[in-house]
Amino acid sequence: MKGFGGDTMHMARLADPSRLGFEYSLAQLSKIYADKINDAKEKIINHYTTAHQNSPLHLNTLDIYKDLFQNKVMKKDILTLFGTQRTLKSGGAAKKIDFPNIEDIHTNSSKISEWVEYSSFDAEITYFLRETLAVELCKLKTDMPDMPTLYHLYHKYWLPFGELLTEIEREGIKIDLMHLKNIQLQAEKDCAMHEKKFLQWVYSIQEDAKEFNPNSTQQMQHLLFAPYYQLKSSTTTDVSSDDEDKPINPETEKKSGYVGEVRVFKVENSSVL
Repeated sequence: MKGFGGDTMHMARLADPSRLGFEYSLAQLSKIYADKINDAKEKIINHYTTAHQNSPLHLNTLDIYKDLFQNKVMKKDILTLFGTQRTLKSGGAAKKIDFPNIEDIHTNSSKISEWVEYSSFDAEITYFLRETLAVELCKLKTDMPDMPTLYHLYHKYWLPFGELLTEIEREGIKIDLMHLKNIQLQAEKDCAMHEKKFLQWVYSIQEDAKEFNPNSTQQMQHLLFAPYYQLKSSTTTDVSSDDEDKPINPETEKKSGYVGEVRVFKVENSSVL
């Protein structure tokens, strides 16, 4: 073992911060990067095949792996594999899914084989996804002389932070429950106050935004990331192909509000750095 190699969620957020929150899960990332993970697998397998060309035992192991697992790149989430739907009084299946205790999965003879396969593949796909995201971050350049790519930035700042989080999970932290309860109340008051100030600012720059929802990711992106280009509209207004990709001028474009009309925009040159 070489120690902490990286956090795929952190790496994916740095590579593309525009995704929705659930899209940074291991299951979703394995789908998004499926083709590139396959490429990474093939390169690594070829590397080890060459490195161990004089070792029949290693080559045999690689052949078995290729036959069984090389094309397996998409991870199923744990809820899909081990969750069970509740049964309604009518006999039908309820929407709510029950998830068993992790310890029960570990010790239940009917589930242990599935658990071993799930956890093993979890470790495997994490490794290949990490290799894939490292390549992606190396392609993204910065203007910082000592950190020419986002991979260098990740390695300098995010990697030590991820390792610290891992240590916290392993060792645990002491918590003053009474103090935590008190600062939670204060934090909730502060949050409400700052949200009110933020909405007042929004209304001051856009008077027709009274229905603006600060908890909506799409509305926040719409508000904060300009200039933008219109891709499509849910309205019945005809838009010629010549006009579809032209920049929308906020001063002359018809004000549409946030309820009743849904638009999808492509953000150009946005960055969180």
